[in-house]
Amino acid sequence: MLTVCIPVVLYLKNYVNAYNISYYYNGGILMGKWYQNSVWRNLVDMHINDRSHDFMGSFDPETYAENMKTAGVDASELYTGNCLGICFFPTEVGHMHSGLHGRDIVAPTLAALNACGIYQIAYFNMWCRWGFDNHPSWRLLDVNGKNSREVGFTGQNRYGVCCPNNEDFKVYIAKQIEYLCTHYDFDGMWIDMIGWFIAVCHCPTCREKCVQATGHDIPVKMDWKDPEWLEFQHLRQQWAVEFMHVVDDTARACKPGVTIAYQSGSWLSGWFTAPSEDFMAMSDYLGADIYGTPLTSSVICKSMGNLTRNKPLEYMTSRCASLHHHTINRSKDEMRLQVYGAIAHNAAFTVIDAINPDGTMDKRLYQMLGELKTEFEPFFNYWRPEAKLCRDVTLYMNMESLFDPDSSDMSRAFNVFEAMQVPAATLIAAHLNYDIATKKSLDDACNNSRVIILNDTYMLDDEETARLRQFVADGGQLIVIGLSCMYSQKGFREDFVLSDVLGVHFIDRTEEDISYIRPDSSYQYLMPAFNDKYPMSVISPAVRVRTDPDTEVLARLTLPWSKSTDGVNFASAISNPPGINTDFPTVTVHPFGKGRAMYIAMPIQRETCASIREVFRSFVQFMLAEKPRMETNAPEWLELILYHCDGFYQLTAYNAMDAYYVAIAPAVTIHVRLPKEPTSVFRARDGAAVPFSYSDGTLSVDMGDVESFEMLIIKE
Repeated sequence: MLTVCIPVVLYLKNYVNAYNISYYYNGGILMGKWYQNSVWRNLVDMHINDRSHDFMGSFDPETYAENMKTAGVDASELYTGNCLGICFFPTEVGHMHSGLHGRDIVAPTLAALNACGIYQIAYFNMWCRWGFDNHPSWRLLDVNGKNSREVGFTGQNRYGVCCPNNEDFKVYIAKQIEYLCTHYDFDGMWIDMIGWFIAVCHCPTCREKCVQATGHDIPVKMDWKDPEWLEFQHLRQQWAVEFMHVVDDTARACKPGVTIAYQSGSWLSGWFTAPSEDFMAMSDYLGADIYGTPLTSSVICKSMGNLTRNKPLEYMTSRCASLHHHTINRSKDEMRLQVYGAIAHNAAFTVIDAINPDGTMDKRLYQMLGELKTEFEPFFNYWRPEAKLCRDVTLYMNMESLFDPDSSDMSRAFNVFEAMQVPAATLIAAHLNYDIATKKSLDDACNNSRVIILNDTYMLDDEETARLRQFVADGGQLIVIGLSCMYSQKGFREDFVLSDVLGVHFIDRTEEDISYIRPDSSYQYLMPAFNDKYPMSVISPAVRVRTDPDTEVLARLTLPWSKSTDGVNFASAISNPPGINTDFPTVTVHPFGKGRAMYIAMPIQRETCASIREVFRSFVQFMLAEKPRMETNAPEWLELILYHCDGFYQLTAYNAMDAYYVAIAPAVTIHVRLPKEPTSVFRARDGAAVPFSYSDGTLSVDMGDVESFEMLIIKE
């Protein structure tokens, strides 16, 4: 069968490419866009300069394609231009890599990939050291007039960054994109590094555009209470999208039907790069290179899965822990753990390699990837990007809230993972099915979640506010933490925009940098490790609020004896122990319509201490007010994920906590609440039937020992 099928697929691929038709191959059916059935991809970083004529001299297109074939990839993202502004084709503008001696490596490599039946994606980077060096007027400049080589990026001064607002730079980029799209045939484009990296740009162009739009110069101080700063940040978001349109409009005019994906990981750096929902909507699908643990993949796949315009999400990670380790590949076990996270979330998986300066590649990596592809092949039979995640709890985030309200340092980006990973880990450990919603998916979250948590969601617009208010009125449970709901595009609010839902009203914040939560005796069972004498410490100021008459107070505020800055009137030379009890509430619950809203006055969800995480877990379960969708005897590191597909459920258990070893969870039993009894349950990896029982709306299955990953298929 395969000897017949594969040539047919290749023939059809060549046919449709010739007529610029988009398609995918899924179980013998050609339909849709290429990325919709691409699950195993590769990108080879070629950020190689040409100071030596030996660099890139040994690159061989046939060897490149053969490595892709060995790895079993179905899509290869091929460099056409790198972050140094060096092209691997005979560009009519800009600079071609001198080590190639005029040899075009793009055309033969694309042809070799096509001959192997591999989708071809043209990679192009918007950083441009060549443009930086040869056109000083293009440079991005910080508030002190320093450029990217003077300021540095991740401790290095190698990168020449040009301002996306510079009109001459835009023309240069448009000509490069036009040449690529008119001279080469490929399935899609992957565009890297759009946004304001390095610094907030104060170049003459940016300053002039700011004055024209607002009537004032660029603010020199970051202040999230300042309407002028907020207005400027909104402008930066618009400007990033305007630059994307230079690429997008040029490419689609020259090559109708081409797919375009923009590096979408910039939002992980917070406000700094000017991310926005409009930015994310420009991509046909989202993809971002991620370096972290399986917990990172859990957070990324859920958040970006709800941001992407089309699915699947592309989860990208490197062959090693960081590309700084040029000669070290992840072990097969480490790479396997990365793949688990993608497969568990129905995402496409991409491995990033780094080419050697001479243009050669380490074949050992591709042999390992090929072996892993074969190992995961049975799971791909049940890979469904369109599947719906079943969840108990949703963490909510938006692009407008990716900032630290206590920071005025423009060089310090907000760490999104600080806001997301710790509460995610807590929910995983509690085996509560969770998701991370964005503005794009808020309506879906409200329709399918029992608890929504505003996790450092400082800024809400009118549409978000109305939808969340309706969610609670209809019976939903809302948890709001700290300064969430206290900002708008015009600055700091006088009160929470959802104060009627919360039943609390803003007064001010404490000056102390540590505060304590003292449980009310009626609710001490939610905080059993803490009491009046030993309240729970949180390394943060507290928000002081007053309550409405029908608001229930679960805990109150205790302050330390002194501020940490007080060098005289302190109680302890090292810690800042509790000493001053107040009546200010720190945890409250308020009925609203058919639902309830909890308010927590400090960011306990960020604390990594086990006892505090247990309290946060307790609060979430209190608001859930009924049994979670799943219960299990599995260890805390095993995340349970349930997706509903057409005709079946995917039940996945995988190691979401550790990236360095293969763990075994013994004798895992899972109880899943389902609307009706399934017809069968079996393992995805081998089709083996799994005994089950069904009673009172609950499916009970014995997974047996789980070695880091297992997927069950539950047939309806």
